[in-house]
Amino acid sequence: MEGLASIVREVRLNAWRLPLLLCCWLLVCGNSCSKDDELIPAGEIRPSFSFSGGFRAGKVSACDLTEASGIAAGLRNPDIVWAHNDSGDGPRLFALNTKGEHVATYYLQGVTPVDWEDMASAPGRSAAGVEKNYLYLADIGDNPGRRPYLTIYRIEEPVLPGTARGWTDTVRKEAIDAFFLRYEDGARDAETFLLDAGSGKAYIVSKERSGAGLYGFSLPAPGDTVLLRRDRTLPYATITGGDISADGNEILLKNYRRLFYWHRTGKESLEQTLSQKAKRLPYVPEPQGEAIGWKKDGSGFFTLSEEVLGIEAVLYWHRRK
Repeated sequence: MEGLASIVREVRLNAWRLPLLLCCWLLVCGNSCSKDDELIPAGEIRPSFSFSGGFRAGKVSACDLTEASGIAAGLRNPDIVWAHNDSGDGPRLFALNTKGEHVATYYLQGVTPVDWEDMASAPGRSAAGVEKNYLYLADIGDNPGRRPYLTIYRIEEPVLPGTARGWTDTVRKEAIDAFFLRYEDGARDAETFLLDAGSGKAYIVSKERSGAGLYGFSLPAPGDTVLLRRDRTLPYATITGGDISADGNEILLKNYRRLFYWHRTGKESLEQTLSQKAKRLPYVPEPQGEAIGWKKDGSGFFTLSEEVLGIEAVLYWHRRK
C-alpha cells in the first residue's frame, strides 16, 4: 500500500491538477485498457515466485529525467539503475542509485535519438570477440507507425567513480555500436525490448491494443539491418516495458495497470514461455508507469513512471518474498 499512499500524498499536494490528471489517466489508461489489459485469465502465482507490491525507494532527484521510459540495472555497477527519457530528449543516459538519487549523466556522442523507449543490460561479445558488460538502448518508439527502420544502440557499461554525484561524461562515437531493424509486416509502435542472454536472442514486443506482437531476432553485425518477423501475437494489450532476469528464468511484461510474470524451466524458448498463461503480480498503477527492470541478483525488480502533471517520478522496488 506504500505505492498507493505515496500517490495519494502527491495528489493532495497537487489538488488543483486533479481534474487534468483524471482526464490524462482516462486517455492514457482507460481507453487503451477498456478491453482489459490481459485478454486471457491469469493464473495464481506460486509462493516461491511471489513479490511484494511496490515499495517507495525514493523520488528521482535527476531533475531532467521527467519522461522515464526505460530502466536497466547495472552489471558493473550493481547498485545503479540506468534510465533514459523517451522522445524529445537528447542522447543521454542517467545513473541513479537504488534510492532514486542522481549519480551521473552520460551523453552518447554523434547519436540523434528519435524515440528511445526501453533498455536492457547484459553481457555480450564485442565484434572482436571480447566479453563485455553492455547497456542496450532501444530507439523503437513510433506513435504514428511510419518509421522505415529502428535502431538499437549498444555501449559498454561505464564504471562509475565511487564518490560520483552529479558526474557528467561522454561516451565517444567510436565506442557506440548501432544495429538497425525493419519490420517485415510494416511499421508499428513498440516500447519493449528484451534481451535473452542465454540464447543470445533479442525481442521487441509491439504496443498494440489488439494483442502484442512478439518479434525475435539475433543482433546483426553493427551497421547491418535485420528484418523483423512476427513470431506470434500475445494476448496482452498496450505493453509498455519488460525485462528478463539475469539467469534467464523469469520474464516480466507490464502495461499501465498490470504486471505479468512468467517462469521458464528447462530449455524452453522465450516464445514457448510467453505462449503460456501469465501470472499476475501485485501492482499499484503509477501515474504513467512504463519502465521495469530486474535487479541482477534476482532479489526483485524496479519500476519507474514518467512525471505527470507535476507529480514527481518515484523509483519503486518490488522485493522477492
